[in-house]
Amino acid sequence: MTHPAQAALLLVDIVDSAALAQRLGDSEMAAFRTAHDRQARDLVRQWGGREIDKTDGFLLMFSHAADALGCALAYHRALSELDEPISARAGIHVGPVTLRENDSADVALGAKPLELDGLAKPIVARVMATALGGQTLLTQTATLLGSGFRVDSIGRQPKPEGTHERHVRQPREHRVGKRPCAL
Repeated sequence: MTHPAQAALLLVDIVDSAALAQRLGDSEMAAFRTAHDRQARDLVRQWGGREIDKTDGFLLMFSHAADALGCALAYHRALSELDEPISARAGIHVGPVTLRENDSADVALGAKPLELDGLAKPIVARVMATALGGQTLLTQTATLLGSGFRVDSIGRQPKPEGTHERHVRQPREHRVGKRPCAL
């Protein structure tokens, strides 16, 4: 286990991925995900990040907020170049995290080799969940620690219907990039 260290977290999520999977079918969706994942992982390397977790999007860790933002904006652009253009929502937060390794026996059964713990993880998830397709939202902390990028303050975003917030004060959010796509 590592001691807590400051990190910039980027969480991205493909908008309407279940509908896309239903439309494409399992085989075509697997090929699509392969192409998507390759582009995303190439960007993570380019921007000096580390993949922490994956679903239909990624949880990524960076040393600096500016690198997380650069990766997010490049990711949005790359999505439009896929055979099946899609949209994603993204959130960025900077805070202390702790990395811990899972036991090798658990990894052999399918567990991830590395886990990330800390309050920054649920905060970035809440920020990403309020973003619209094509939008990157940053917490005020990420904005203050970023350098050389312009953001628009949008205050507190309304929570999507059906979401709940417990024990975590909702952070002030800032929008970067193009206007959100209409979905």
